[in-house]
Amino acid sequence: MRFLKSENNNISLYGIASTMLVLLALVITGCAAGSPEPETDTKTELHTENLNAGFGEWIIRPIYSFTKIEPFEERRSVAKAGQFDAIPLNMVTDSAGTGAIDYSGKIIIPTSKNVTTYCESCNVLIDSAHENAYNLDGTAAAKPTHVNWAPYYDTVSKQAFIASEGSISYDVNHSILLQRVENLKETKVKGVFTFDLIDGYVFFDGQKTVSDTVYTDILGVSENIAAVKNGKWGFVTVDADTVTPFEFDAVYNFTGEYAPVCKSGSWGFINKTGEFVINPIYQYATPIYDGKAWVKYQGKWGVISLKN
Repeated sequence: MRFLKSENNNISLYGIASTMLVLLALVITGCAAGSPEPETDTKTELHTENLNAGFGEWIIRPIYSFTKIEPFEERRSVAKAGQFDAIPLNMVTDSAGTGAIDYSGKIIIPTSKNVTTYCESCNVLIDSAHENAYNLDGTAAAKPTHVNWAPYYDTVSKQAFIASEGSISYDVNHSILLQRVENLKETKVKGVFTFDLIDGYVFFDGQKTVSDTVYTDILGVSENIAAVKNGKWGFVTVDADTVTPFEFDAVYNFTGEYAPVCKSGSWGFINKTGEFVINPIYQYATPIYDGKAWVKYQGKWGVISLKN
């Protein structure tokens, strides 16, 4: 320490005392050079939203360290044209299991509950053992009696069916994507059939197949646009007209004007012409809900805005 001296070169007691008081005050207030900033209340910070975020900006900055945030596996009665398939919750995974998190960062169902599936016809979430069900607000719900609905198309009769637990029923009311079946046979119980599945999916308009194209996988229909796989993933209309090239490694359905897609290992967001509106810079992205999407960036999870 450099001491203050008086004019006659003697040490000034007043100068020493003043200096010591100033240093003591700096230490007490935590403002001394090089002192750490006060610790942040993490719980409060995690739920702080930037409600004025512009397009592509952070609503919740990436500070979550969950293992993964992804959409729930869905069970729905049929992939109908125009069906809106996003729900306000995503499945969140940590060391305890899988739960439900909303787009504001709030855990709606604890990960200890191991919820894994969304039942569209019941509008509930179901645990991995299919023993417990929960409403989307986290409260307990009645256990659904059916969770394995899926649409099929018979290549022999050229008719569409909806299957559940091995039984199928006729449905021709909607333009739908269906998995193909063959050897369709009605059992002794009227209205209950057996069948063999064939790899591939086709469009069916209620009377006939829309095109000859057979897709290797489907993700359902939203905004009258279907996410389908033909080598790679792309988007087509319910009339089988191409919307985007088949050039993506993975996709989720359109919500409004945008869809999350993965290209060359990174996720971004495209519009309905297939152009990137947010470049693929993320490690992962969830479906969009109410103009928001969870994304993983540099190992952390946050929420970005997709509202113009």
